[in-house]
Amino acid sequence: MAKYVLKSQTLSVNRITRIAKEFITESKEDRERALSAYDYFKGIADNSLSEGEAINGSTAQKCMVDCLKLAQESRNKTLKAFELMLKLTKDIKTSSEDKKGDEFSFSDINS
Repeated sequence: MAKYVLKSQTLSVNRITRIAKEFITESKEDRERALSAYDYFKGIADNSLSEGEAINGSTAQKCMVDCLKLAQESRNKTLKAFELMLKLTKDIKTSSEDKKGDEFSFSDINS
């Protein structure tokens, strides 16, 4: 059996851009879900505080805090992943000399 030889790099800039776009979409969905859960628990906390149910209200408030933490972690992990992807593409660009004029930036991901 003949050995398969790749004709292009396994992690090209285009592939990293596509992965970044998918990652942004998933992160945005996670953040939206965490914020909608926050709104849900806020409604429970508001109703229970007005009715005098301290136990359910405090539990809902704890869940609200956890939802905000999830939303912030999603944002932080997205930024950390971007930083790693930019470093990776910079390394790819410096190692390959055949594409000298091509630079990778955040605007490539948003388009």
